[in-house]
Amino acid sequence: MTISKSVAVFIDTQRKLLDRLERFAETEDYRRLQAAVGPIAAGDLDGWLAEWLIQPSLGLRELPIDAVARPGGVNWLSSTCCGSRPSVSEPAR
Repeated sequence: MTISKSVAVFIDTQRKLLDRLERFAETEDYRRLQAAVGPIAAGDLDGWLAEWLIQPSLGLRELPIDAVARPGGVNWLSSTCCGSRPSVSEPAR
């Protein structure tokens, strides 16, 4: 049995998103974002941050990973997420 076209598109979209996350996680900007969030974090910071970056954010009206791609996005997002960040144990959905 083959998967439907819509499922294939969803899987492809998720793979591309995870590829973007992987590339971003290897950058100095990611480490700067970690440092900004780290002092207020408890628990698995890396897991929370990775999930948060690729989940829709109502407050941002876009994916956080899209926000960091813009010029000045890491600085803006650092101040935004550190001011109203949910607990590490409860990722943003």
